[in-house]
Amino acid sequence: MLGARLRKARLARHLTQLDLADRVGVSSAYISMLEHDLKEPSLKLLRAIALVLETTLAFLLAGVGLEGDDSPEDTTACAAALP
Repeated sequence: MLGARLRKARLARHLTQLDLADRVGVSSAYISMLEHDLKEPSLKLLRAIALVLETTLAFLLAGVGLEGDDSPEDTTACAAALP
């Protein structure tokens, strides 16, 4: 689930929900909703989150590859995992 991977990546960077929210321009309540899979972020927001958390869209969306690894295989697997 996106929320669990988001939380894992955030905690790995020792950031609070408020820290992440401030850096990407949303509320900490919205970050909480994302982490609990109650909301789905826009692609633009998800990219901003990935940049702040130093990870990839592939990891956040599909749990593919290592955090921060942006290999072509990961991108292909991520695309295949999308509906």
